[in-house]
Amino acid sequence: THIWYTGVLHHAMVTDYTAYGISNDDPDIVKGRAGSPYAVKDYYNVDPDLAEDPSKRLEEFEALIERTHKQGMKVVIDIVPNPQAQIELNANPLIVNVNLQASDVSSVYNSPIQSWDWTLDGSNSSSDSIFIEAFPTPGNYEICLNIMDSEGCLDNICETLLVVPADIENINVITPNDDGINDQLAFQYLEFYPENEIFIFNRWGNLVYQAESYDNSWAGNELTEGTYFYILEIRGINKTYSSFFQLKR
Repeated sequence: THIWYTGVLHHAMVTDYTAYGISNDDPDIVKGRAGSPYAVKDYYNVDPDLAEDPSKRLEEFEALIERTHKQGMKVVIDIVPNPQAQIELNANPLIVNVNLQASDVSSVYNSPIQSWDWTLDGSNSSSDSIFIEAFPTPGNYEICLNIMDSEGCLDNICETLLVVPADIENINVITPNDDGINDQLAFQYLEFYPENEIFIFNRWGNLVYQAESYDNSWAGNELTEGTYFYILEIRGINKTYSSFFQLKR
């Protein structure tokens, strides 16, 4: 009553059909000479390996369907999507020397994930479903996951991890006299927290300065010496720093 035509859709293969305007495939996604029936590259076309004349493969397929129906049978074609690689990070940004846990949360539709390959900045790091690592140095790191399911279908994904210093220290004095020392209200490591906002008040509680993405450049040039108060909000890690400080010339 039914006939299953597997491998009919245009899938990854090793045969060169560039003469017919068909691009070659990366050998990493082809399982063998027969191709990879579940690595579909065009859901609206027929695999040229199955055609007598690749340039007329759609016409040949339509004739096959017609012959099948004339025999009183229905056609079954399975379409199984490839796995979709996904990563879940326990923190991003991540504080230095705190363990990162990167977990595989990939979506699969039929075949389970069979292998994992984690890379850190291009170097192989783990073959487990979970990758754990601590980073002693601040900076940006690229974490990639390559997966393969039990049918040999592949996918990959990369995430950029921001590793930030342990903490920002409060400042209690600035001396804008152009001697190169404490000339600005400059917080060490603030460059790792671009999503920030600062508010500076005078001793009477009046706002004298405010900026988003503060870049450590404020020197209070328009203000007199005295006591001031700042509030520095770091949105990336949901922390707030505040302190009184002296402005001395």
